[in-house]
Amino acid sequence: MNPGTDDSVADAYDRLGSVPEFSALADAVGRRDWPGAEEALSALPADQESYAMELLADEDGVESFLEDAAEAHPASARARTALAARWIVLGWSARGHADASETSAEEFDAFREWLIRAERLLTAVCAHEPAYAPAWAARILTARGLEVGQSEAIRRYRQLNAVFPHHFPGQRDTLIYLSPRWHGDNRTAHAFALRAIEEAPDGADSGALVAFYHLERWMEAGRGEAGAAILAQPAVLVEIRDAAARSVLHPSHVPSPLGIQAQSAFALALWLAGERADAAVHLRALDGRASAFPWDHAIAGPHALRIVAEEVLGPQEAPR
Repeated sequence: MNPGTDDSVADAYDRLGSVPEFSALADAVGRRDWPGAEEALSALPADQESYAMELLADEDGVESFLEDAAEAHPASARARTALAARWIVLGWSARGHADASETSAEEFDAFREWLIRAERLLTAVCAHEPAYAPAWAARILTARGLEVGQSEAIRRYRQLNAVFPHHFPGQRDTLIYLSPRWHGDNRTAHAFALRAIEEAPDGADSGALVAFYHLERWMEAGRGEAGAAILAQPAVLVEIRDAAARSVLHPSHVPSPLGIQAQSAFALALWLAGERADAAVHLRALDGRASAFPWDHAIAGPHALRIVAEEVLGPQEAPR
């Protein structure tokens, strides 16, 4: 399903400069003030800190600022982890998003070179500050890109979970690595998602892993009608709705930037399944915001998100 694009509609995805909760970080980065950026990052819970670093790492040209910060503050785990996160982004950019069969040897070499640099830096951070959760979370992503094996990725996740339980970005990246798209299997990925929601407190974003798992199955089926049919199965819809009720729709849920990603996962899965009324609940909760992941797996760019909202909520209620 693809609602098309409309260049007259503003970009709808959260970026570092548009997330209110990360405004202090965005201001410091704009001033090229690493001590200010570190102070802003240190004020965040570790899971939100990881997400803030992801958005920071997506900023064009930020590597020079982060390289200078890591050089000037060699003892800063945050400076080195943020730089590694940027190198990971540069690696994936060098590889592109085509299937492996369509990726050239030169692209793979560049991809691996960036990720090896990031992995070395993160390994050093974890050795010196083993309780620093964002570094362990980033190492789950390098484990996937370097294909070091799922057992090693699980080891890293357990280390992360030991220092910061229910770390949503780390859970998300572990789930993806366990899925067939990365040579895993649905049984293991499904069990991981269900176990995460069982272990998490009511209202935690971890419930969205169930939606992510079923979206992975939708992608595996080719992102078309066959995948939509999987999402529309009654048992799947029951599972998604139950996960939403225990997480982002639970009275204990605390809105946050990670909650935007969790709400986006539920909204996308339910919209693809044709469940407009249920999708509308999550779109209203988003209140005009959304995260690039997972929406950019399904629609032709951030502009199309507004068109989805108009389709589901109606033109009068859809955010503008």
